[in-house]
Amino acid sequence: MKDEQERMEYELVCNSKLKQAFVDKKELHKDFERFAWDELYLKDLPAELASLRAIQLCLEDIESKPHLRVDDKGSISSLHTRRRKPENELPLGENDRIILLHSDNEEGRYCAMTISKILEDYDLLPRVQICDPWEVRGLDPNDLYQFEKALKNIWKDLVSKFDGSNEYIFNPTGGYKALSILFGAAAYHFSKVRVFYLHENTNYNEISEIWFNSTGDPSEWLNACTHDIKTPKFKPSFGSPIL
Repeated sequence: MKDEQERMEYELVCNSKLKQAFVDKKELHKDFERFAWDELYLKDLPAELASLRAIQLCLEDIESKPHLRVDDKGSISSLHTRRRKPENELPLGENDRIILLHSDNEEGRYCAMTISKILEDYDLLPRVQICDPWEVRGLDPNDLYQFEKALKNIWKDLVSKFDGSNEYIFNPTGGYKALSILFGAAAYHFSKVRVFYLHENTNYNEISEIWFNSTGDPSEWLNACTHDIKTPKFKPSFGSPIL
């Protein structure tokens, strides 16, 4: 977008069309244009799909070896080890699963169903299992008491699912800000967890990632990098600690 005003006006139009489609019970997934996915016109995709496409591009370019840095004393140390699959497997492919989390109301169900249908019907991620959406009871900030309980229930479910062997990627793009905090806490608490976020102010050209490496100096546990979506490379450097 050329400026913030243009972006906001575009979002208003999109939200208006979505609400009308919901009222009309329209099968919105049938109007999906795959061209936007293939040619990276991410602003024309729902935020959940745009960020998922960006994550897919990032994973295709991630290296399997740890990157090194030289400290002020001239010694070399490893920032962290990036985990990925063997080179002969797709970054997002067999044995991978996608779970859409949504609120327990009709609009939340409708949006989750639409995204799931698009992923399945257009085969956007071959060999990836699109699981049944995860409906979270009380996930509605209009009722803060229930919303707090919903966040606690999500945390309990996450704790029960972590087995220490699988890698987890959280994508709170398009969701409630409280979930971003919760997923950040999960990344801090568990290993093999990464959090991606696609911010609209980057004009959909970049996506941010954070992860934790809980070894060495605690002030450098938190790492972050920005991925260029058009040419998915790390910049300015791989795993630069946030100071």
